[in-house]
Amino acid sequence: MGSGHFPNEGYGKASYVQNIQYVDSKGNFIDAEVERLVPDAMKPCYNIDVQNDKSGGSGTHFYFGGPGYSEDKCPK
Repeated sequence: MGSGHFPNEGYGKASYVQNIQYVDSKGNFIDAEVERLVPDAMKPCYNIDVQNDKSGGSGTHFYFGGPGYSEDKCPK
């Protein structure tokens, strides 16, 4: 998934999505709140780290990834 690197390896290594928003019933773009997000990953194959950068330009964002399939830890 992604680059094959875990989220703790950070920007430039792990896959990254920033400025996560949704559209409300009136068509307004709303910034996603970290507290309302429910990360779900198949550990130890993958992981996800959701963060919020209120002072910078990244907004609500997450790093995700991992090596994926392996016979001993992550079977199909």
